[in-house]
Amino acid sequence: MESRGKENFTEVFLNNLKCETKRYEIGDTKVTALFIRVNRKSKTFFARKRIEKNIRYFVLGDYPQMTLKDARKKAIDFISDIEENEEELRKRKTGSPPSRPSSMKYIYPDTLKE
Repeated sequence: MESRGKENFTEVFLNNLKCETKRYEIGDTKVTALFIRVNRKSKTFFARKRIEKNIRYFVLGDYPQMTLKDARKKAIDFISDIEENEEELRKRKTGSPPSRPSSMKYIYPDTLKE
């Protein structure tokens, strides 16, 4: 897929996007994780995020059903949620205690006798 760099997304700019031959994507300059993929039949907003050395794509919605303002807000919210979860996963990997007991005696202390 062809990448055409970054542009300042506006409603006029998005309306004028056309797919000549094959699909392509363009990034937004205001919200760096927001992109739009232009196909022959549709224009789709998506967020892109690197997670543990892999780039992941998350579809946000189709343009014009989803407005630019909504797409930017959804991309920011989505990426911040991912970053919070990434931080929690890093803490777990570095040896912090598990969030739930690993033994049945902690779950049912009255029923199990030692």
